[in-house]
Amino acid sequence: MRVIAGEVKGFRLRMPPKGTGTRPTSDKVREAIFGVLGARVEGARVLDLYAGTGAMAIEALSRGAGHADLVEARPVACRVIKANLVATGLTPRARVLCRPVERAMDRLTGHYRIVFLDPPYDHRDVGAILERLSTGDLLDFRADVVLEHSSRWMPDPNYGRLFRGVTKRYGDSSVSYFSAEVGA
Repeated sequence: MRVIAGEVKGFRLRMPPKGTGTRPTSDKVREAIFGVLGARVEGARVLDLYAGTGAMAIEALSRGAGHADLVEARPVACRVIKANLVATGLTPRARVLCRPVERAMDRLTGHYRIVFLDPPYDHRDVGAILERLSTGDLLDFRADVVLEHSSRWMPDPNYGRLFRGVTKRYGDSSVSYFSAEVGA
């Protein structure tokens, strides 16, 4: 898996050992996601929940995001994320929180322009996480939330002030794009 574009384009990212529960977003899907986000990445504060290898946040930083917070519960994956950030030289613009998403959200502050969520496909509380994002003060008024999920499941059309736009399917994976409704 490589960084697709930007200042560290072509950098090969480390991966956790097989069998550790990491399902990285493919290069094809990552490229499609960043094609949709386009110029909105430039200067953005990014939140990567269930970060895995850190590929989504690292791609965003490589493409000009100003800062990224990466949240991952598994220690082996946290070590890989930190190693990838050091190797790419992106550490000064990133922070890694090694704890479950539900606990990490209590420690996050500020407003994020882009949020990536790639929970395990059998995660039962993804709706609660989206609802919590929607009702808290973590989202910028024009935030984009990108949810990768199983193609066998479709998220609700809205979670609080987050409204689902397009959903694109890539084999077993789908990506749903949510926008924050201004003033809701």
